[in-house]
Amino acid sequence: MLEKKLMLAVVVVLLAFASIPAAVLAQDDGGLPPTYDEFVGAVQNSIEDGTVDELWQEVVASGEMPIIYTNRVIFMHEAEADSVAWASEFLGMSFDTFMPYQLEGTRLGESNIWMAEVVLPYDGRFNYSLVVDGEVIMRDPLAQYQQLEGAGYISSIYMPGYVYPEATIPRDDIGTGVLSEDIMLSSENLERDVNVRIYTPVGYDQLSDLPVVYTSDGNDYWHDEMGSLVTILDNLIADGRINPVIVAFVDARDVVTGENLRMNELGARDPFAMFVTGELIPYVDENYKTDSSREARVILGTSLGGAMALHIGLNYSDWFGNLAVQSPFMMFFSPEVVPGYQALEEPLPLRVFMNQGTYDLDMVNTRLLRDVFVEDDYELRYVETNNQHGWSNWPALLDEMLIYFFGTEGAEGSVPPFTTIGD
Repeated sequence: MLEKKLMLAVVVVLLAFASIPAAVLAQDDGGLPPTYDEFVGAVQNSIEDGTVDELWQEVVASGEMPIIYTNRVIFMHEAEADSVAWASEFLGMSFDTFMPYQLEGTRLGESNIWMAEVVLPYDGRFNYSLVVDGEVIMRDPLAQYQQLEGAGYISSIYMPGYVYPEATIPRDDIGTGVLSEDIMLSSENLERDVNVRIYTPVGYDQLSDLPVVYTSDGNDYWHDEMGSLVTILDNLIADGRINPVIVAFVDARDVVTGENLRMNELGARDPFAMFVTGELIPYVDENYKTDSSREARVILGTSLGGAMALHIGLNYSDWFGNLAVQSPFMMFFSPEVVPGYQALEEPLPLRVFMNQGTYDLDMVNTRLLRDVFVEDDYELRYVETNNQHGWSNWPALLDEMLIYFFGTEGAEGSVPPFTTIGD
């Protein structure tokens, strides 16, 4: 049970990075009281003395928001308002409104300074937004970090023990593969034109019989601030941690209007599956140096795309031998996926990688399906991390996924997992 407390803490840990945080470093600048208890006292004294505004200026000057002490996360905001709250999936999600629940702030004395506190896992990473008099503000103006999600930038929290995924950081000391420009395919199954981009690894001209990853939401997976998959591939291949691989990124957006069509096409829907198997795979096999066996193909997706990957595995396993499933959302849009796997008389010839955050949207069905895979002896790699449903979580597990399917001997991922099955 989350309790709202009238307290504030000093941060003893900062993330050090240039444009991308690459490490967690301890720092004690001495601006605010050095212990949690001392700051609690400072807050209480400021209310009693009427000096909350002075304390607030010290907080602003510290450059730290939210303020973290061990696993306590303290939010503060200045607003002339009747209510201030902080919304995040670590509080849970309302499936009536598809909005996260809110942590209500408390006004400090007679000031316009609001504050709230929550306890979170020491190694977690989370997104949050402000809610002032009911208006959602995605980017806290004082937040140290932010994350690009499908709806735009949102404030982000890095807990002290969070290990930033080094594989997502671009390097200028390695050879890189090539991501093509848009290739437009006319799809009869989707009844629209579809843009696809193809990644070919460094040294492609000298390679042959390459495995292929097919991914939905390709416009997010190739984006440097979201999926970072191109960077991850380049880094892992350069370090010899995976064998070279081709990736076909399917753009979810309408080629004319730019509208994202994923809500209409992904999940347990056959038109997208038939586009991939009947139109995209033949194009890629004809034009690129692929291994055309099902065992050399991976279907990758997240959220509804993860549910789509499971649907393809269940119904189109003649085409794919490998499923890469990130935070599959099966609650409303693909409720038949789990019963479909449960009803099989024999397990399908599939290797499965599946991950989710411990604060994810559809943990119940994901864990239920995990248990089905374990009981039926599927070759499974399942990972949970203290995170949520979004691009703050998914890129960090992509090196784990690629190493699982294409890894060289002894290769390991860069992020310590919270829980795993399949080792």
